[in-house]
Amino acid sequence: MNPATSYMNGKPAQAAGCGCCGGQCGGQCGCDSRCCELDCLVRPHFFCGQLLTDADLAAMVEWTRARLALARYRDGWGIACGLDLSCSDPGGAGSCRAGQPADAGPAVYLNAGYALDCCGNDLVVCEPIRVDLGPACRAPDDPCDPRATPPTPPTPPTSPATVPGAAADAATQASCLELKAGELIAVRLSLRYHEELAQGQRAMFRGACQDDGPCQYARVLELPCVHLEEVPLGGPPDQRSDEERWRAALQQRIGQEVAAISAAVIGGLDALLRHIRNNPPYQFCYLEEMVCCLRKTGTPASAQDSLNIGKLLFMDWLLRQLQCPCGSCLPDDGVPLGRIILRRSVVAGRAHCSVVMIEQSAADRRPLRKDPCRPLDPRQLDLGPYLGQAAKGALEQLHSRGIDVQEVRDKVDSADQLPAFLGKLEGAVLTYEHRIATRLEAHLVDDIAGTTRIAFFLIGKVQPQ
Repeated sequence: MNPATSYMNGKPAQAAGCGCCGGQCGGQCGCDSRCCELDCLVRPHFFCGQLLTDADLAAMVEWTRARLALARYRDGWGIACGLDLSCSDPGGAGSCRAGQPADAGPAVYLNAGYALDCCGNDLVVCEPIRVDLGPACRAPDDPCDPRATPPTPPTPPTSPATVPGAAADAATQASCLELKAGELIAVRLSLRYHEELAQGQRAMFRGACQDDGPCQYARVLELPCVHLEEVPLGGPPDQRSDEERWRAALQQRIGQEVAAISAAVIGGLDALLRHIRNNPPYQFCYLEEMVCCLRKTGTPASAQDSLNIGKLLFMDWLLRQLQCPCGSCLPDDGVPLGRIILRRSVVAGRAHCSVVMIEQSAADRRPLRKDPCRPLDPRQLDLGPYLGQAAKGALEQLHSRGIDVQEVRDKVDSADQLPAFLGKLEGAVLTYEHRIATRLEAHLVDDIAGTTRIAFFLIGKVQPQ
């Protein structure tokens, strides 16, 4: 099913004598937010004797909007208040089709409220609106779609001689209390920014804008629109939490990076130099210079030096992965409002729908909140800020929080031991939850300036007393 959009009923302010608008001052400008990445601010500057044009005033409006939109990074985005969905008209009609024609089709109602989308646009619904679900009720285009198959015709009544009346009543009750999964579909609703032009006027004077039409608009109505999109009935295909998805993706990248670093370390200084040039350092800028210096000596690096370089490379790479950039909203899917479960049956190519229920759980609806840098469980300690830090100060902070941290200095005597020690990097942890049977291990490394830093953390078991 193609996504559909339901627009609020705008009330444009009509301008007298503007027949050039053809009686339609305003229109659907699409349902896409204006954004969505971090842009530099350009503030208009005014001076005495300046000739102000419409471009100058528009620049002032755009600068103000861009400034206000930055609130999405400070306060987050989502539903601030209201905007709940209901089956019945907020006026108390008690039916999804109350006050509508008999063929109006299924609908739900979006109550008044306020939200901020991920681009920083204000979405204000000043009065309840009816959301038509008819577009979601169209018959599937694919004749092979199981939903396009007409439902099984009802079984003819069986004679009382073969089926007792009590059994027939029980079967009827079961059909009333249960619905076939094949008849149900789910539709996700989201609120998106939308603009409509209003208050058409004739320009009193014409300057260098002769190409513009004779009728211009003096107002822009910011009217959010409700976007419909059919989604899998059981919810998103990936039912894992944000933390689980983030951890799984990072762990996969860690495995790939550890394999690349291990191959470079075991391959010698030339392989290390190629790896560094293909993966420029993030914060430890001297890594390439250090390897080049070792190559000039003409002697292979010791096993311990190779291990330290590998740990520095991994620490530098991990610090890059844990940064918190300003997020982008592309593509902007709007503010999730909820999920509607519909019962749809198709008979002779014609679809019939009715609203079964409204889902507004945490997975279907977005309250106002900031997007976390790392979606971690708040009960766990985030170890990211301690990575790459000078060990003395970082360990003092961890001890002050009651964390039992053991300092570990990895040492190798021969190159044969390198693969085993480098393999430890795959077990690096980014969070710690205090448990009786575990201890946090801080694996240290010395940089070229002689500062001992925390390269990575591992979880080790506490030795029994």
